[in-house]
Amino acid sequence: MIPIVRHHLILKVALLVLVGVALGFGASTYLSTRTQVKSFEHFHQVSAQSLAESISASVRHTMLEGNGLSVKSLVGEVKSGLHNAKVRIYAPNGEEVFGEQPPPPDELPAHIRRAIETEKTETTSDALHTLPIANQDRCHSCHEGGTLRGVLTVGTQNAARSVADPTVLSQTLSNIAQEGFEQIMTSNHMLELDDYFEELVKETAGVAGVAVLDNEGDAMFGNEDIPIPPAVLKKALSPGDAFPHQSDSHHLQVIPLLNKPRCQGCHDASETMRGALVVSLEPAALQGKDSLLSATRTSMEHVMLRGLGRLIKRFLDEVAQTQTVTTLTLHDSEGRLYHDALTRAKPPTLVQEALNNARTMEESTIGENGRSEYTYVEPMRNERQCQSCHGTDRPIRGVVEVRLDTTRASESRAELIDTSVLLGGITVALVTLLLYLGLRIIVVHPVQRFGAVAERVGDGDFDAKVHLESFDEIGRLGQRMNTMISGLRQKLALSKFVSQETMRTVDAADGAVDLGGARRRLTVLFSDIRGFTAFSDAHDPEEVVAMLNRYLQVQADVVIRHGGDIDKYVGDELMARFDGPDMEVRATQCAVEILAAVARLNADSSERAIHVGVGVNVGDAVLGAMGSQERMDYTAIGDTVNLAARLCSAAKPGEVLLTEAVHAAAQSAPGVVFEANEPIRVKGKPDPIAIYTATGSDAS
Repeated sequence: MIPIVRHHLILKVALLVLVGVALGFGASTYLSTRTQVKSFEHFHQVSAQSLAESISASVRHTMLEGNGLSVKSLVGEVKSGLHNAKVRIYAPNGEEVFGEQPPPPDELPAHIRRAIETEKTETTSDALHTLPIANQDRCHSCHEGGTLRGVLTVGTQNAARSVADPTVLSQTLSNIAQEGFEQIMTSNHMLELDDYFEELVKETAGVAGVAVLDNEGDAMFGNEDIPIPPAVLKKALSPGDAFPHQSDSHHLQVIPLLNKPRCQGCHDASETMRGALVVSLEPAALQGKDSLLSATRTSMEHVMLRGLGRLIKRFLDEVAQTQTVTTLTLHDSEGRLYHDALTRAKPPTLVQEALNNARTMEESTIGENGRSEYTYVEPMRNERQCQSCHGTDRPIRGVVEVRLDTTRASESRAELIDTSVLLGGITVALVTLLLYLGLRIIVVHPVQRFGAVAERVGDGDFDAKVHLESFDEIGRLGQRMNTMISGLRQKLALSKFVSQETMRTVDAADGAVDLGGARRRLTVLFSDIRGFTAFSDAHDPEEVVAMLNRYLQVQADVVIRHGGDIDKYVGDELMARFDGPDMEVRATQCAVEILAAVARLNADSSERAIHVGVGVNVGDAVLGAMGSQERMDYTAIGDTVNLAARLCSAAKPGEVLLTEAVHAAAQSAPGVVFEANEPIRVKGKPDPIAIYTATGSDAS
């Protein structure tokens, strides 16, 4: 196909038109489709945004009531009313919350299955403790039926910190008490803290008392009878890390309570401290893993009893950070995994980006089943009223993901594109056929005539002309072609009157040559015929011209052969320029060979012998267009040129004079012999000029 198109203009034009029409229809289709796509996308964005904002607002208001189950019920009702949309809510750690419960697994881990069946705590050989969580009367407000609410598993084998160490266990128990306190405190259930601390002391072997002190050192919650020495109290109420205190009767674990960002929903941000938490321990009564399990279960139950099921995951994560457990999971009563504190959630990429950047994200995708989907992720801002639970350390408290099924809209766009492409193809075919027939008559035949004339001109026939009878653009093109041929004929004739450098300059400047020049280093050669005036007086002008042309021709041939450029002829004088590598050597060889060529011409002539003198100099000169805007001469001027002309004038018939600079650069020129002459004075130079004579090595 390509070779055919390359050899036929009509096919090129037809192909061009085909491409143009195709691009036109393609662009029209593209723009139309793009407009519709933007409309659909805008509609999808507005719909998804409205839905996400509505859900976010509903979740916020419901969560402010402090009941996570109400939020779960709300989200479930919203999802059930959506047919072409999917809604998911993610916590700041990337874990989905309030999602639909999956069916119970077909196969449960053996320890989970036994805990559900037997409702008894057991410890396996790999130090994995399984604790059934009973559904007590106080739990029925959220968990209606059944004797179990779930199963907690705690593994301590190969933990980074062993609970067998009383010091480590004391720190861990105090950390658990602190996290339970902060979870309940941030939920605005501070009145329940005394019950929590009382049950924690009762259920956890080795824990004798727990108290929370304010910034004045007074016990606000818990046991008011824990003796605290003044020095310990002062350190406890100052910024710092948790520390133990050992006395004869008590072992205290003290945690200064810094005013963390999550606590500034209630405490003034200007306060550094908000008190201290003190745990009184009896090291001899600590029971290692059993104490850890009891404290964890008791704290978890109280967190959930305050309607904080949504924050129980955060509590378990904090326990996992104590590095005293290697397994910490919570399953529901049917064995479904509710949370794994040692496994980080992997949310969808778009959700993760929204969580990382705290900004809205959206994208359109096509699934493996060919169905298209629009996803919109809206961050739920951590507003002032939400910070009592979520704190101020996070800009968002989660994200809402809305997925809209856009398959039908995509199918409609595809149908529109197919229809447009079909109609466009038919139109392109008709236009191409009509253009093919019309262009063959209007364009191709005249162009073939142009081609025939161009071939004749290419063969050197500048008398060829294009003959057309039309007066349209093709006819005017023929007239311009005839004018161009005439211009070529004139240019060919004029090129013989200017130097090669002039032609190159005009071509490089695209004909726009301005007055002025540039400094360049050149070697300049002048050659002058001796006795020309006497010869002119003794011969007719025609004979003088014939002689002059013969002698200038042989000199010009030598200049061209040595890579020089003839600048001009001035009567019987020739001026040539050399530049580039070895220009001095080439100019010197050219000068010597000019004498030899003139001598050969004399030997073949029966007339009076003609002799020339040659001067050569090298140096900087200004090369460029000189004269006026109407009449220019492309030449070199400067002292270098003047001195070369003076040497030419001083040279005797058949003599070549060189400056010292030329001799220094060309003294190794093959076939040339140099001889130093007496310095001479020339016009315009205050001091004598050192000169050399150059002759051929075979000269007699």
